[in-house]
Amino acid sequence: MKKNIVKIFSFFVVASLFTSCNDDQDVTPIVQIAKPTMTIEINGASSGVITAAEGTTVPFTLTLSQPVSEDFDFFILREVSSTASGEDSDVENNTPNVIFQKKVTIPAFSTTYSDVIVINEDELAEGDENLVLTFGESRTSAVLFTPVTRTIKITNVVSDVLDLTFNFDREFTAGANTYSLCELTSDLSGDPYDVDFLVYDDSFNDLGVADAQTGACPEKIAMDLADYPDGTYHITAFLYTNAQLDLAEIGFPLISVPEFNIPITVDYLRAGSINKGRYTQESSNFFTSNSAEGTENQVVDIVISTVDGKRIFTIQDTAGNVSASGRMASKSKHISKRVK
Repeated sequence: MKKNIVKIFSFFVVASLFTSCNDDQDVTPIVQIAKPTMTIEINGASSGVITAAEGTTVPFTLTLSQPVSEDFDFFILREVSSTASGEDSDVENNTPNVIFQKKVTIPAFSTTYSDVIVINEDELAEGDENLVLTFGESRTSAVLFTPVTRTIKITNVVSDVLDLTFNFDREFTAGANTYSLCELTSDLSGDPYDVDFLVYDDSFNDLGVADAQTGACPEKIAMDLADYPDGTYHITAFLYTNAQLDLAEIGFPLISVPEFNIPITVDYLRAGSINKGRYTQESSNFFTSNSAEGTENQVVDIVISTVDGKRIFTIQDTAGNVSASGRMASKSKHISKRVK
């Protein structure tokens, strides 16, 4: 009897399995789907050192064998072996104390994605720098890929423009009060203390450059090589209005202000060639608080020359003593002129 029960139970098990296999209902299959593969191409190639000038970009392209149904992130890391800093490109420090990186997001269902590494242009006169980047790391898990490490050699770019800033402000005391030349206004005429700066050629012909004749304090001139042939250019200070400061010693509009010197300093910069510095006008050419309106004094000479096809700015005093010198540009930077 026991054997019969076992046989009957076995029959029902087999019948049940047979019925399940022939059921008309859908059966969800178990399928292992492989991740898409992704290839990385930088600057149109998969290897080699890339040379890029400041102010340019380096393109890269990510290509997928199949699209992914969700957005996913891709990371670019700046290696510690880089001599270029986080300020030299847009690959910055986004993860405190851990990784220098740039993150891009690949849109869902894309099979290709292109972007650029931005190489920043700075003002420093410096040699070539190496930016070592690794494209891709383990946080990107939606696709299969091999990270690519490339070196970008960043070359210095020299501006065609010499930026000059003329400072003439000075604080002084009258009675119990402290005054600033840049904020001084005459009680008599309402005139400010205003110095204009004129540019002459080597023969002292006024070139009509109005950049630094705006009433601003300080004043500025942008000397673009495209506007100036080789030669020596004399820049002078013209005391346009003096807020009646020259009357102070006799009691109007200020009271009992002893005569004092007003030296002019010049901040200069040629991005990529002449680092920012400061030149001080020769003491024999200083204005004083007693200088009358219409007084004009020499400030600085700018010599432009061409050597081996390269154009050079030299900053010097009237005796020919050089304060700074820097050579030509590989790229122009034009600055619009200001008018008064």
